[in-house]
Amino acid sequence: MNRVLSDKQGSAALVLLILVSAGLYARTLSYGFVFDDNTIILRNPWITSWRYLPEIFTSTVTSFHGHKSNTYRPMLFVILSAEYHLFALKPWGYHLVNTLIHALNPILVFGIASFLSSGAGGEGGAGGTGSLGKKAAF
Repeated sequence: MNRVLSDKQGSAALVLLILVSAGLYARTLSYGFVFDDNTIILRNPWITSWRYLPEIFTSTVTSFHGHKSNTYRPMLFVILSAEYHLFALKPWGYHLVNTLIHALNPILVFGIASFLSSGAGGEGGAGGTGSLGKKAAF
């Protein structure tokens, strides 16, 4: 099977994608909180103590300040709680975590693209689609 990239080229491309992603978000490390951060972080008692975990997993995003919503994002508050316990209310810490998440996303995308183009999903890749995985990913 023809490979789209050699292992060396693939590794170099992945490192480049990680560096570009990190570089795009690195400027935010010096920024303060903005927009909904005032509500979601600064006025949110749920992130200040792990005792709120049951509420986090059984309530909507805005329930902590008495508003009903149809948005359910428990992992957002779990991550914000971890950030609060690591960085208190210092914006650079929250921006650092977001920068790292964005920088690591190319690994996920690259892994999925490699899986789809490798034939790991059966003959020719995902569900026997042949080079479709390569065409979609690259």
